[in-house]
Amino acid sequence: MCKTDYDLVTQVQQTGDSSAMSEILARSSGVYLDCLNNQLPDTYPEKHELREDKDFEIYQYVLDFKPEKKMKFSTYVGQRIKWKCLNIYNRTLKPEDREKTLEDSLDNSYEENFEDIDGSVIDHLHEFVEKYPDERARFIFSRRYLVDKPVKWVTLSQELGLSLAQCGVIHKKLIKDAQKFLIKTYQ
Repeated sequence: MCKTDYDLVTQVQQTGDSSAMSEILARSSGVYLDCLNNQLPDTYPEKHELREDKDFEIYQYVLDFKPEKKMKFSTYVGQRIKWKCLNIYNRTLKPEDREKTLEDSLDNSYEENFEDIDGSVIDHLHEFVEKYPDERARFIFSRRYLVDKPVKWVTLSQELGLSLAQCGVIHKKLIKDAQKFLIKTYQ
């Protein structure tokens, strides 16, 4: 009779059964290694260590696993190793590089959506933004689109007293709402 991952994990947690742990390792190693290979570049020395510590890491995941969370064990293994890789990657970035990466992703985000748009559409867009309920979004829009040289995201975030990520969320919401408005207006 084939036991489920849940049964095997419970058996290891309760009794430390090594044969159950061997079966879990056989079932979960592929997920672990696939996620590790996809998430962390080979240039990171930690990748080699995580590959060598695979059995220990999965054992720790077994001990930490909470079946009441209603998650498959294989999904849990994948999420844990992805999270570990993300933390390793983020730790290696200098704080200014993290901010620069986020700023670059914002700078290349939606401006191209407004290039080559008909003048009447621009007028409707301006009307929409003027009535937009979020004052911060109106501020971001005016400083990014209604000037000859767009203000940098870092400057905007400082002026608003928000993080770059918060500014990005506000910006994306405004753009999404504006797109819906324009689609509805021009259908």
